[in-house]
Amino acid sequence: MPETERVSRAAHHRWMRAAANQLTTFIEQAQKNDLPELTWTLATTGALTGEAVSLASTPEQQREAIRRWADHMGVTVDSRRTTDGREELFAGWEIAGPTRADISIRGCFRATIHPSDDEYTHHGDNYRGAFFEAQDKLFDDPELGAAARELRNRDIFGDRPQPEGA
Repeated sequence: MPETERVSRAAHHRWMRAAANQLTTFIEQAQKNDLPELTWTLATTGALTGEAVSLASTPEQQREAIRRWADHMGVTVDSRRTTDGREELFAGWEIAGPTRADISIRGCFRATIHPSDDEYTHHGDNYRGAFFEAQDKLFDDPELGAAARELRNRDIFGDRPQPEGA
């Protein structure tokens, strides 16, 4: 192990394998208990993060996903508002190994709900509907529409116009 390396690669691999096994268990439990799907991240430390799917879910569905997984694990969901108005949900958990020598798996379930997500849910499944509605209004505007369409069709790395259908 190089002098600057504090934790061996073998240790990281061991932690990640243990967490990957736990993730497999979570997926099996989700199927068995009809738990909502989450987007999973496995860190090199072996930490698992399950994040509510934001683009395909309403804010309420995101809150429900985190609450149901937290209930499944017997942990509490903490919620806070950031200064820019986002709602952050977090439920930390730990699964201790059977013996002191075994690896404990730590992780969390989380969601970040943006103010616009709640604001625009009435436009469809989520805020994307409002975005497309606003875009259509802009393109239809007699004064701004032509300029907006031109900007949409420009190459983002330069100012070469792209074909109308691109």
